[in-house]
Amino acid sequence: MAVVLLAGGAFGTALAAPVVIVDSRHTLSSAEAGCALYPDPTAVAVCHSVDDPRKLGRDLENKIVSQFAVTPQCRGVAIALLLDPKFDGAFSQAAIDLIQKDYWSLHVDYAPVGERYGWTLFPQTLAPAASASVAPPKARMVNGEGTVAQIAQQVCVAVTGRGGGFR
Repeated sequence: MAVVLLAGGAFGTALAAPVVIVDSRHTLSSAEAGCALYPDPTAVAVCHSVDDPRKLGRDLENKIVSQFAVTPQCRGVAIALLLDPKFDGAFSQAAIDLIQKDYWSLHVDYAPVGERYGWTLFPQTLAPAASASVAPPKARMVNGEGTVAQIAQQVCVAVTGRGGGFR
């Protein structure tokens, strides 16, 4: 999986291009759990359309990453899939390289019915606290729900600091 670099500030600052890592472990386990829990006939049909329900989670991740590339609000944002060693055999080297600095971990909740998905961003600050000129201000978890296009737009607005602020 290639990294998509779209050109903003991490955690709402002008420090560096924000980095979003899609945590595949969460998305794929969410797809697996969703397929096990939804009794709806449509969900059952969707889940049985593949030999491994985690493939549905990966498909959702790929759609989100592709949407980042065509969403103007994502200009300047780097995104990569972490991958899941239990499914992919290893973590993504591209993601490992990107998480050597502050980044946002994106957790996407797969549901086998509907076109809307929940998501949560967790700020991952790696800079030492004593380095105030380098470290971003404290950021908080951000979450939302939407279609693939809305997720890309909402996440990019959040990580570039172009949305509202809260303390």
